Amino acid sequence: MGISNLKKQKAFAMLLAFGIVSILVKQAPSNIARAEEIPVSPLAVSSTIALTEPSSTLPMDSSSTLQTISDDAIEGFLFRIPEDVQDKVRALNPNPSEDIYIPILFNIKPNETENSWNHKRQNGRVHKGIDIIAPRGAFIISPTDAVITNIGYDNRGGNFVLTANPGGEQFYYAHLDEVAPNIIAGQTLSRGDVIGYVGNTGNARWTLPHLHLGIYYTGIATNPYPRLTKEFSLEERIEILSRIIDKSDTAFSVAIHVISEYPEFIKEAQTTKQTLPKIITWLLENEDILAKARLIDTNIKAKEQNESVRLLQEILIKESAGPVALALAKAGSTGYFGTLTQNALAEYQASVDIFPAQGYFGPVTKTHMLSLLSREVVPSEIISQHSQKTNETLSLASINIDLKIGSEGSAVQLLQRYLIKKNTGPVALALAKAGSTGYFGTLTQNALAEYQASLGIVPAKGYFGSITRASLK
Repeated sequence: MGISNLKKQKAFAMLLAFGIVSILVKQAPSNIARAEEIPVSPLAVSSTIALTEPSSTLPMDSSSTLQTISDDAIEGFLFRIPEDVQDKVRALNPNPSEDIYIPILFNIKPNETENSWNHKRQNGRVHKGIDIIAPRGAFIISPTDAVITNIGYDNRGGNFVLTANPGGEQFYYAHLDEVAPNIIAGQTLSRGDVIGYVGNTGNARWTLPHLHLGIYYTGIATNPYPRLTKEFSLEERIEILSRIIDKSDTAFSVAIHVISEYPEFIKEAQTTKQTLPKIITWLLENEDILAKARLIDTNIKAKEQNESVRLLQEILIKESAGPVALALAKAGSTGYFGTLTQNALAEYQASVDIFPAQGYFGPVTKTHMLSLLSREVVPSEIISQHSQKTNETLSLASINIDLKIGSEGSAVQLLQRYLIKKNTGPVALALAKAGSTGYFGTLTQNALAEYQASLGIVPAKGYFGSITRASLK
């Protein structure tokens, strides 16, 4: 880039400020939560890992608009960034990566991308990035070592992730179907770590699923296209996939997705005698179980009659979530998705906090069903190998600071995710719709107060102190 060390330091400072600016405002609407059970857009061209379809009524979060920050503001923003995050960013390579890997794990080669830089958009805008067309749910991975500076949602970019990258650059990944569930702001990424999944959220909802990739240096956009010249080797892709599965809460679902969506990759690995992740190898050796899983890993719809519906009914009967499941058991697994099956599915969804619980078989429900199936058919030694949690910082019990209105960062994000998961009432549902933004605003305060009241913590005023921390241990 030909900049001096002093300028590089200023660039890092500016990027740190840039990455956190949208966390400093009140919580922005987000669809990173589990509120997914609505029909998929007819433009979906592939099975998904998770569905995030934002409401068109959500207000624009102007704070997430990419912009240059003045030098005068830098020190103030740096003061508000936790020191450990600053150190992580400073530890990145001071030189930018001249040649960048395609940030999609499978089936996209450098010569298959299109240079959409500076293409005209509505309202006189021009496209400050490139769009990489890929199937919905495709793995988006970091092409360099990086530090996550922001995760959020806005009406333009949809679900997005911002990372600080080598050489003072910042990468912007937009229109994600879903952000990877186990990443948080301030987390360090290694090259190949998953950021999220390809989608068309935000203002891209009527387009084919794709990744918008923007690269910014001192707040100014640069064209990524000439630098996207590298792709991961077969061995690297297998190693990355192994990491994905090892860190996943839904290893069985991920394995089924890869086998179903990327047969060329599987064939290439087998032909060259590469070692695939054990759960994938096991599934390929047990074709009857793989066939059963594929019945669930599909779009099951009301008023259909097929073997997929029959298997769904068998699972609902076995789980026996309530009186409707008992009624379904008396009727039997007929293979027809009628009102009784829909109501039994809604009953199950309510029992596991999937909302809205309306009996629609969406991606989150699909993942739940695959998880139930895996417990029944996959040997425990296979599952145990893929249940590792490698990032201890993701433990809410490890938070040793008080949190209140105005707090921000990864600790707040962990608290928000916990409150969303606990789902103690209507405020928790509202927080789920807003998402785990990392900013402690009024909504987080009220959701925490709701949770405290459910435990009998007095006063239940939404302050995260020693008493609330003790309740988590």
